[in-house]
Amino acid sequence: QLARMLVEYTQNQKDVLSEKEKKLEGVMIDFGL
Repeated sequence: QLARMLVEYTQNQKDVLSEKEKKLEGVMIDFGL
């Protein structure tokens, strides 16, 4: 049970990170970096 919760948590953290990275890339493209 606990292991499954940990796996789901880490998956969610990765999804959040990739979303932030996508936004950062978009901002950098806007600034022409």
